Amino acid sequence: MKESLEFYDVKSRSKFKSSDWRIEKKISGEGRIRYFAVSKSPAGTHEAWRTLPARLAEDMAPWFTGERPHVRQSASFIGVRAPTLGKLIEKVEAGLPYRTFGRLSKLMDVSASELGRVLHIPPRTLIRRKKSGSLSKEESERVLRLSRIVYAAFGLFEGNREAAVAWLKRKNRALGGETPLEMSSTEIGGEEVLNLVGRLEHGVFS
Repeated sequence: MKESLEFYDVKSRSKFKSSDWRIEKKISGEGRIRYFAVSKSPAGTHEAWRTLPARLAEDMAPWFTGERPHVRQSASFIGVRAPTLGKLIEKVEAGLPYRTFGRLSKLMDVSASELGRVLHIPPRTLIRRKKSGSLSKEESERVLRLSRIVYAAFGLFEGNREAAVAWLKRKNRALGGETPLEMSSTEIGGEEVLNLVGRLEHGVFS
């Protein structure tokens, strides 16, 4: 059973204790990692968050390392903030802003054309998307899928952007000699990269 932690409910402006909590890890675009304990409020209508020092987070929840990043975490990583998964889905269906593509390109240190190849977006289509300011639903899903993989790589290297980007671009024997970036061009390949990140987080190198 997990240790009981004290939380502050901003709506009722009162403190409460709970042993029913989870740990969320968030990574900024600059690679800064922050850990949070998250619990339901006593009313059960919303969540309360409290920061945790990294060492404390690892000591309290060793099972946390290697967990797959939640899709809303990776969405926030490229500047898409949504209070619920449903709201995020609505944004994807409406088409994410083109700037999310640009942010992902910058994070990975790749050109727009190179990222377009990975995401199967032709150069002429990219020009149109940049002019309109938004991506299609399908393109948005691909951008979000890749952001989840990049976010996981940042976490694997504890926020070291250079190391994470180098790993994404380096040929990997566990991926049949392809780079994680190349493998991430398909949904199946992206799943395999996430699986590999999970194994590496747990010290399994094959």
